[in-house]
Amino acid sequence: MAGLTEAIIEFIKTLGPSVPAEIATKLKKDSILVSAVLSDLVAQQKLIMSHLKKGKSRLYLLPNQRMMLEDFARHLNEKDYITFKLLKEKGVLRDKALEPLTRVSLRNIKDFAVPLEVNLNGSKELFWRYYLLDKKKTEEKIKEVLFLDSSPAEDNNLPEDLEKPKESINKKQEALSNHNLINKEKQKVLIEKNQKTKTGKNEIKNNDLADIKDCLKKKGIKIIEEKRIKKNDYELILELNTELTEIVAYARIKIKKNINEGDLSTAYVDGQIKKMPIILISPGKLTKKAQEKIKDLKGLKFVSIKSLSE
Repeated sequence: MAGLTEAIIEFIKTLGPSVPAEIATKLKKDSILVSAVLSDLVAQQKLIMSHLKKGKSRLYLLPNQRMMLEDFARHLNEKDYITFKLLKEKGVLRDKALEPLTRVSLRNIKDFAVPLEVNLNGSKELFWRYYLLDKKKTEEKIKEVLFLDSSPAEDNNLPEDLEKPKESINKKQEALSNHNLINKEKQKVLIEKNQKTKTGKNEIKNNDLADIKDCLKKKGIKIIEEKRIKKNDYELILELNTELTEIVAYARIKIKKNINEGDLSTAYVDGQIKKMPIILISPGKLTKKAQEKIKDLKGLKFVSIKSLSE
C-alpha cells in the first residue's frame, strides 16, 4: 500500500490534477483500491479533492497545485463558467449587487469563489474573492467596489480600514453593470463554441500525421509502431540511427496549436512507463508554462514540425 501511495502522489505531482480512473489506468491498478488510497490521502491533507467534476469524477491534486484548477474551469456548466469568468476578471464581487442566478452560481463554484464577510457601517456584508487573488489585491478591490457603489451620503460612512481609492474613477464610463457584463460573457462563450464547431478545436490545416511521418522518413527515422489515441493524438515507436548506435524512442504526436503542461505530462508519464526516451512532436508551440515545465521533465524532448522539416 505504501508503494501505491507514493506512486499516486508522484503521478499527480507529474501530471497535475487527475481523476481516479486516469490514475488507475496509468498505474495499472484496481480503481477501487486507488479510490481508497486517494480518500485516505485527502483525510491526511496530503491531497485536495476539487468540488468541480471532470466527467463524473472529482479531481485530486496537491495543495500547491491549486492554481492549475483554472485549466479545468471549462468543465463547469455554461452559467457557472460565465460566473467564473466574471469573478476572475473583477477579482472581487459584492453579493448584494448581483443577480440572483449569479449569486447562486458563486456558491456552486467553490473551487474558485471564496466568501468574505466585511464589516461595513456596523453590519457584515458578503463579498466574493477570486481564489488566486492575494490579500493586498483583495483589499484594494473591495475599496474600489465600495467607492463605486456608494452614494455621496454614504461616502462619509466608509469603514476606516477601507478608505477610498486615491485616484478618481469615472463610475459611468468604467463600471459596467453585472447584468450587461454577464450577457457579454455569455455571447463570448457562445461565439467561441460556434467557432470551435466550425473550425475544430486546435486543428491545424496541412500539418496532419501524414506530414509528420513524411518528415520523419526524410530524416531517416524508421516508424516501428503506430497507434491512434484519439483525434489529433498519436503514439509512435521510432528507431533512430546515430553514428554510434540505434535508439528506440517513444514519440507522442499532438496536432494542435498550443502544447500545454498537460500534454507534456501525458507524454512523459507514458514514456516513463515504456522506459524509453520520449519525444513530443507537434506543429504547435509550447505555452509559457509548458516551457518552464519541460525543464523538470528529464528525458523528454519537444520537436516542432518546422525544425523537423528543416
